[in-house]
Amino acid sequence: MDVKNKKILGELVLNSRIPLNRLAKKVGLSREVVTYRINQLKSKWIITNFHAVINEEKIGYLRNTCFIQLKGISPSEEKYFLDFLKKHEYITYIGTVIGKWNVVFDLISKDRKDMEKIVKEIQKKIKKYVSIFSIAGNLISGGYYPEKIFGTYRKKEVEEKK
Repeated sequence: MDVKNKKILGELVLNSRIPLNRLAKKVGLSREVVTYRINQLKSKWIITNFHAVINEEKIGYLRNTCFIQLKGISPSEEKYFLDFLKKHEYITYIGTVIGKWNVVFDLISKDRKDMEKIVKEIQKKIKKYVSIFSIAGNLISGGYYPEKIFGTYRKKEVEEKK
């Protein structure tokens, strides 16, 4: 990976819709060379996809991160709860962690009242196993979860390339 390819990738991460002539100017190459290099990065599976980053606030959603500390939950009950969260229509990310918190997830909601309703529903599911439940407002904008907001589902294709 040479310096020019790193610059191209850096600019594309910031704005994948940048016009090729502007990208070329920023990285100090011709438009044709930038096009060639992008195609090479795609063929080597260094660039796998271009996607939209959505500002959920602009379309009427709030995003919050929730942290849960569980106590006395069996592995089967924990699996049931995690499956519930994975399938929940307003949860966009879920992860298990080590440390003070056991489960971290992001949820989107229309407003604060809607968020409180969703949180109560989740808390009710595991009420007797929750030691601490904490919610943090998310100041970082731009997630990628079209299936949760727009109802668009896309089959994830996993292909191994050498």
